Amino acid sequence: MNERTLRTAGTWTRTAAAVVALLVAGRFTFVAVSSALAKSSMAPPIDGSARAPRGTERSARPVLSSTSSAPVVFGTPIRMTAMVTAGPDRSDVFIDGANVGKSPYVGDISCRAGDTVLVRIVPIRGNPIEFQRPCTKGTLRVDESP
Repeated sequence: MNERTLRTAGTWTRTAAAVVALLVAGRFTFVAVSSALAKSSMAPPIDGSARAPRGTERSARPVLSSTSSAPVVFGTPIRMTAMVTAGPDRSDVFIDGANVGKSPYVGDISCRAGDTVLVRIVPIRGNPIEFQRPCTKGTLRVDESP
């Protein structure tokens, strides 16, 4: 083989490798964006627009708030901060069925006054841990005590 043939083969090989790398990068980008969009559509709303499941509607009765002296009407949307420190680090944290992140977790959630908030911690190894906390104004804390 002469030198010109080897140069041409090298050029085509580099071009083919660049095209393959570009296709792989495009595929990773597509999967990452699709996954992010799917997770964001499952995230709990923080604007108070969450609705209680059917059959759990309750009458409007006052519930005492933990941070102010004014009563909160039962079923009123509340925005609160959740602090989850229970379980091993890097465990998946689910709040009312929605995956909100990894532990330790700090973030805003919304719920309705008087409802029970279900927090589930799923470690990488071991059994899931579940906690139930009331939905009240203030901070929802989940530590080692169920």
